[in-house]
Amino acid sequence: MSAQVRYARLGAFVLAALAIAAGAVVVFGAGNLLRGKFRVEAYFDESVQGLDGGAPVKFRGVQVGRVDSIGFARTRYAVDDARVRVVVALSPDDPTSLGKGAPPDVFHAYVKNGLRVKLASQGLTGGVYLELDMLDAAANPTPPVSWEPEFPVLPSVKSAGNRL
Repeated sequence: MSAQVRYARLGAFVLAALAIAAGAVVVFGAGNLLRGKFRVEAYFDESVQGLDGGAPVKFRGVQVGRVDSIGFARTRYAVDDARVRVVVALSPDDPTSLGKGAPPDVFHAYVKNGLRVKLASQGLTGGVYLELDMLDAAANPTPPVSWEPEFPVLPSVKSAGNRL
């Protein structure tokens, strides 16, 4: 067998292995890519140290989304506001999500009834994530914004660590 034939077989084997690996990535990763996302944004008037993109968003301990991006409101909207803007991608198609129905309608109903977000940590040295919970809407009003947000606003409250 000549060296040229061996190299051709080796090349065909490598290309076939790469095609199979790419196909496996598409098949196993398609669930996350095809799942619908409903984006909302929250504004924090405190440090979000430790919160990273991709961090979980949990509603009473059940994951319902992930942090999409973190930045300053003034960077996105060219306003004089020092609040931190966090975009959250909720998974409305997930059966553990917030509820049934059109995501904007369900979200606005929850916010009206007291859905709020706060920073939470996983133990003493764990990572930081966002926790959603139902609080008293009158005692925790939605802070006003002087710009037109890109996504619906999820009101935030001070985290327990900041209150201490």
